Amino acid sequence: MNVDLLGPFRFFLKFSLLDCSTKSRKIEKNIELNNYRNIHIVAIILSVLWLVAMMSWIVFNFTHNKIFYGGEVTELILCALLIVSNAYIWFISTICLACYSLIFSALNREITYFNDELKKSKEEKFLQNIEVLEKFDHRQNEILNLISFVNESVSFFGGLVPLFLLYGLVNGVYLTAFVDSIPPLYFAILMLNLASIVVYNLCILSPTSSLQEHLSNTTKILINDEEFGCSKDPFSYQTYRIMVDRFQKIDTKIYVISAFPITKRVVAASEG
Repeated sequence: MNVDLLGPFRFFLKFSLLDCSTKSRKIEKNIELNNYRNIHIVAIILSVLWLVAMMSWIVFNFTHNKIFYGGEVTELILCALLIVSNAYIWFISTICLACYSLIFSALNREITYFNDELKKSKEEKFLQNIEVLEKFDHRQNEILNLISFVNESVSFFGGLVPLFLLYGLVNGVYLTAFVDSIPPLYFAILMLNLASIVVYNLCILSPTSSLQEHLSNTTKILINDEEFGCSKDPFSYQTYRIMVDRFQKIDTKIYVISAFPITKRVVAASEG
């Protein structure tokens, strides 16, 4: 199996170029839109908590010379290797989640700002200006191309990881049935791991489902514009119809195991 070591670099390079192209078509510049300081701070805090959760049970078992609680005493070298491997898994899972969340945060910001400008132009009757409408048309097309490119690249992570997290959650809930036979400290560690799995899963599902909500809002803004319905300018009406049809014909969803779309309704149903 060939491993493309430069794949992530090429992805971020292309994503940055497409994102810059999309930003260049904004009607009004917004400096705060490019400020990700708060997201970086939250990512650091959550990554530290994720490290504590992942390493806590390993360290607990290590102090008892065991790999698994309740198992037989194991050689010290094997316990040490498990700590190293778990730290490596933490590093990879943290980097993947941070990149995934940052990318979808950028997409959510772009489509949210697009909706704000579209709604403002609609209220001020600027959408009837064909030049303004064309700017929104080109910008919408670039945003959808950017989303399609991102989905092709990260759909495997976003569509498969929630399934494994669900398995871990079910397994953790099962282990709570033995609360009377395990030490209180180990039970607290188990609860910490369950909470971290839930948070990790939400960090994947929330920005993905939010993006679908923002795209639906864009469609509502366009469809609820009565002026285009009775427009006498065929070119403006055609451009308007193209913008509406794009959202209906282009699939922007990520599917868990290629079956369940990550949308707000599906996520709410799974949490219920």
